[in-house]
Amino acid sequence: MLKFNRSERFALLFLLFTLAQVLHSIEEIVYRLYDWQPVADLQMNSIFQFRGKMEIDSNLFAVMNIVIIVLLFLLTIQLYRIEAWAVPVSVLAAFIEILNGTAHLAVMIYFGQYFPGCITAVGLLICAGLFLVNNYRTAVKEFTKD
Repeated sequence: MLKFNRSERFALLFLLFTLAQVLHSIEEIVYRLYDWQPVADLQMNSIFQFRGKMEIDSNLFAVMNIVIIVLLFLLTIQLYRIEAWAVPVSVLAAFIEILNGTAHLAVMIYFGQYFPGCITAVGLLICAGLFLVNNYRTAVKEFTKD
């Protein structure tokens, strides 16, 4: 059986979270989230009285997702190298994706039908949660000790 030290486990769980984001981005692009977003925004605006509207070009949306994924992979490398600054950044990324996954599921529930990203949002929530719960305290102690 493979055994990993705390910092390796921290990086591996973040890698798992990153791979979940890859699948999430693929689902969003394949099922054209950028076409659904204006409809969802109109409904959410009527509920929350928010006047913002998100319309985005499909190519720009794909590029943004690729950039996010590349940054997460680069962050994974920095976690594996035990760079202390990468710990809070990775935790912030996990919290942001928990909000993202929760939003996808909330919109799906509100509309009562499939919404692009809702299937992989479950995996994203699980992986981000595992990353945060299993490793945050021990990794901070290990990465920040003098």
